[in-house]
Amino acid sequence: MSALEAAAIVILALHAFVWFARWERTCRRRLAATPLLESAATASPHPPSVNVFVPARNEEHAIERCVRSLLAQDHPALHVIVINDRSTDRTGEILERISDPRLTIIDTPPLPDGWMGKCHALHCGVKAAPTESEFYLFTDADVIFAPDTVRRAASHLARGKGDLLTLFPRVDCVGFWENAILPLLSHLGFLTLDPKKITNPDTKDFIGIGAFGMIRRAMYERWGGHAAIRNEVIDDMAMGLMTKSQRGRILITRDFTAIHLRWYHGLSNIVRGFEKNMHQAVGHGISGAIAAALFFPLAHAMPLMIAIGFLLLDPGAWYVWLSALLLHVETGLKLVGRMRRAHSMNPLVVALAYPAGAFLASYIMLRSAYFAEIKGEIRWRGRSLPRGKQRTRLVR
Repeated sequence: MSALEAAAIVILALHAFVWFARWERTCRRRLAATPLLESAATASPHPPSVNVFVPARNEEHAIERCVRSLLAQDHPALHVIVINDRSTDRTGEILERISDPRLTIIDTPPLPDGWMGKCHALHCGVKAAPTESEFYLFTDADVIFAPDTVRRAASHLARGKGDLLTLFPRVDCVGFWENAILPLLSHLGFLTLDPKKITNPDTKDFIGIGAFGMIRRAMYERWGGHAAIRNEVIDDMAMGLMTKSQRGRILITRDFTAIHLRWYHGLSNIVRGFEKNMHQAVGHGISGAIAAALFFPLAHAMPLMIAIGFLLLDPGAWYVWLSALLLHVETGLKLVGRMRRAHSMNPLVVALAYPAGAFLASYIMLRSAYFAEIKGEIRWRGRSLPRGKQRTRLVR
């Protein structure tokens, strides 16, 4: 056995150990530590009132389904406020044809200096809400809700004596690139979050989920609302950070039937969507961005790279390239198994093509770092905004 073959075997063994021993144990433990959303089979005689805030900028493909699913909620004390954030597509026209007394639609003024667009839209929505409520629910314009989601979440937050409740959504993957990259990125995010530490007010660990963040109004006002996080790129994580800064209790829950969404539509939207916040979530300066960009293929594509390399350069070392190829497939199957609840996916594409998603993630990471660190700007939905000092990160 040559030195190169021996090195390849060692690398493959290390990959197998990380995926099947370390990460498998972590996934099992953290899934078990994430409670299911309360069933709330018995309706409360005095349900907490909920104002739902939906920012919408150029969301013509999804906004109607989102709003109608919110208006179909069986929670009796609910009002929906949709903020049309200066959309240039048919978003405003679609909203105008939805008529319901529980729905308020507002338009945002021009974006002030020092604000991220979504934070400003939600700030305007809270200020313009026609009714007070005990709980605020911040969600995205592409999220679809099961009819009992808000009632169950409000009950869970009230009974659990929490201050902020987050709920993992099911992500619908359509087409090659969505299947290749989205389960992989969700897997990475899941591995970095420890539910036991997040729910402990005495730790610094926090979380925020843009698709579903229900917070007590009193806690939201205590840390200053969206004006206090006006320039944060990852605004949902910033809500978690601010809640923890006030020693609030975060409840992290799962129910992949309660809400679902299609995260990004196709390759171009994936690139544009993640370039806004991937560097902020994972990278730390230029060196951190390069390290993160190397991590994706090293952690996810190494077996396939070894298999292809030996097939091209030394096909006679069949035990190396065959072992690498089998490990590639087994790793992909393990990824499918871990993410099958959280994603509506094509298992075959996820299992075999996830290395393509890893290289795409590296490209987006470097692109995101270029705009953030070199050009000093954040680009999103047709806006280029100055990047201010950021406090929130997914990986710390």
